[in-house]
Amino acid sequence: MSEPSHRVVRVDSAADLEAALAIRQQVFTEEQGIPAELELDGR
Repeated sequence: MSEPSHRVVRVDSAADLEAALAIRQQVFTEEQGIPAELELDGR
């Protein structure tokens, strides 16, 4: 069986949250062209 290509990690600190949001911005806003005001959904 192959290794999973991703993993889910709970955000436990402000630094973790900042890193996760930076990844979201890169993927959704920069790479996929989603407007920044639509990208974050309040969760």
